[in-house]
Amino acid sequence: MLRIILCDSNTELTKLWHKSLPKILIEKRQLRIINDNFKNLTTRYITTNKIDGVDANRCSVVSPGNSFGFLGGGFDLALYENYGKKPFEDWVRSKLNHEYKPVGSLTIFDTHEYPNHKIDAVRYIQHIPTMITPSKPLASSTADNSNLIQLVFNTMWVALNNVPEDVNTIIIPGLCTGYAGVSIELSTKVTSFAITLFYMRTRISKDLLNKLIMIHMGNDYIPFYSKVIESELNTLGLKYSDLKALESCNEKIIFPAQLLRLL
Repeated sequence: MLRIILCDSNTELTKLWHKSLPKILIEKRQLRIINDNFKNLTTRYITTNKIDGVDANRCSVVSPGNSFGFLGGGFDLALYENYGKKPFEDWVRSKLNHEYKPVGSLTIFDTHEYPNHKIDAVRYIQHIPTMITPSKPLASSTADNSNLIQLVFNTMWVALNNVPEDVNTIIIPGLCTGYAGVSIELSTKVTSFAITLFYMRTRISKDLLNKLIMIHMGNDYIPFYSKVIESELNTLGLKYSDLKALESCNEKIIFPAQLLRLL
């Protein structure tokens, strides 16, 4: 089972993760929330074996950067400082062929291929652009929240479902809360939903999984509600209306107890 380490230096953000994520995931050691920076995570926790079963060689870290691979700000700056600064940034951009990578696309780097790689460094970087350039915030008083919700969810979903085969731990920072300007409340709400659903995905049908995603992202479409889903909900002791608690427009996402018991 993949273990998730959520790491961010923003104390309020990590508190919100603690409030919104099911406690059972932490109790089962599938999830760890750490209020610290990336450098301290690697030196104080991973390389010193303070997190049981975590080996840097079997870790991946998500880089929610820009479309061109520059590492000048946000969480990417921590990677820049930790792995080798400008030479490392040049290497990353060369791995991207110095090309534009669309928002939401995925490129995986094996840091052991970097000529000056650190032996104890986290092995893989999953580069997933969340903005084209950090020229202006994506969030504003006039911005459409549905686009921000899709951005945060899609970034998390792509990361979790595309880890290298030999990875057992993925490190993820707060998503889109830096230059992108997404509020920590919205970001943690959506990432918490995605993480919970990820650990639940093998216990429900793909049809129901897809329906829960549609509902959460405000794209529910009744013609996609099948008899298969209706039968599955009945088996779980749920009604279709119970799923409205998962809509991202709600102040708080509440998974029905019948679904949480599947974790």
